[in-house]
Amino acid sequence: MTSREATVHPMLKTLGYPVQLARLRRMRHVALLTSDLVMLLVAFGLAALPSLAVNEWILKRPFLDVFGEDTALRLIQFGGFGIGLVLWLLTRGHYRQRLPFWTEVKHIVLGCILMLLCDGFLMFALKADFSRLWLVLTWMVSAAVLPLGRRVVAALLDACGCWRIPVLIVGSGEEADDASYALRSEPSLGYDILGTVPLSALLDTVTGRSWAALYETHRAQLVVLALSSAECVEDSDLITDLVCEGLPFAIVPPLRGLPVLGFDRFYFFSHDIMMMMARNNLAQPMSRALKFCFDFVVAVLLMVLLLPLFAVFAALIVKDGGPVLYGHRRIGCNGRPFTCLKFRTMVGDSDRILRELLERDPAVLAEWRSSFKLKNDPRVTRIGRFLRASSLDELPQLLNILRGEMSLVGPRPVTADELHKYGRDLAFYLQVRPGMTGLWQVSGRNDSSYDQRVRSDAWYVRNWSLWHDIAILAKTVPVVLRRVGAY
Repeated sequence: MTSREATVHPMLKTLGYPVQLARLRRMRHVALLTSDLVMLLVAFGLAALPSLAVNEWILKRPFLDVFGEDTALRLIQFGGFGIGLVLWLLTRGHYRQRLPFWTEVKHIVLGCILMLLCDGFLMFALKADFSRLWLVLTWMVSAAVLPLGRRVVAALLDACGCWRIPVLIVGSGEEADDASYALRSEPSLGYDILGTVPLSALLDTVTGRSWAALYETHRAQLVVLALSSAECVEDSDLITDLVCEGLPFAIVPPLRGLPVLGFDRFYFFSHDIMMMMARNNLAQPMSRALKFCFDFVVAVLLMVLLLPLFAVFAALIVKDGGPVLYGHRRIGCNGRPFTCLKFRTMVGDSDRILRELLERDPAVLAEWRSSFKLKNDPRVTRIGRFLRASSLDELPQLLNILRGEMSLVGPRPVTADELHKYGRDLAFYLQVRPGMTGLWQVSGRNDSSYDQRVRSDAWYVRNWSLWHDIAILAKTVPVVLRRVGAY
């Protein structure tokens, strides 16, 4: 077993271990619930400030009588819908379990949109004379400050030694490795990986199935079962033992290569059976239409906003001589080739320079064959080096999006020579339009291996949702600003 020391909260030293863990979980959940309620009040107050400015200074009309009946009614109405939001989040697992950051944000945003619609409908039905701007801003600000408040509470609990959850992973092979990597990739969950233990070795150390003693020995507050199919058969009573002792545990079933977010789950009454019905989101015409409309609208807005930047870059590139744009052939959806546009970042005779460089330097040849990129490419111009490092050389691909050849988010466009690298996952690549950014870019970009790129592209296609596109776009911004893995 690979492990390290974990901090034991004082509460865990005085009570029975299952009771200790339950109390710690309740304390954390109450802290998060309190944070959400406080942040809703903060959002209520913050949203009033711009509403006050607009009404008093621009519209020249009274905004609010602080001690009036309308104010009290508005506060009661917002309080009711605030509690409704908390209950809605509770039904989605909040305050009971920890969720990945972007799943948490998705639920909060959807909940705030739902409460905004209900709040607005009630205001219309009551014919209440409230500021509509205040109403809209309240729920918009709520969607922003609730995740922020949770991060603050998590930091405070972490400082007190109450937030992080020591996790012991039970299993071996790819299943355990994948589980460990996934948990480490979500630092907001606060999982502290103690190590991994093969099931066979673990069972030898448990006397009389005393799992509580095992938790206490390893100072674990959660056990994650990442078992292969064979290991599940080897000890079918394992989960029953953990349930009977009231200990917290999680299961990571062997689902590598399956659309984990594309299953509809069905349960059969009185049977220990769960059936998962697979579905392909991007195979649905409505999903594809939604993605295209989202791409088109955002691309138009970005083109308008970034037009001055286009002009500046074009002027700088022209000074080096040659055309502003460079087009290279890439393979798109359904195998159709297209011209992928970029700002020109190389000298005019780049092909000759590359050919000579590959002929005389075996190390450069090996680097080129592995990723079709060079970290220290002598063909790149001075302005081109900046454009590449900041990924701004790809802005002309907005034109590809408007022409229906590319998407905002998707697999990176590849050449015909690269298709064989996708192997059996090539079908996933050909199913969608290539993207300006994608899961691979926000997961390390050029620093990750080509195999990881293929796995990321396949995962994205199998598990597509519009929210994933929004999350990847949001994650792209800090990656580009930090110039992570770009060259």
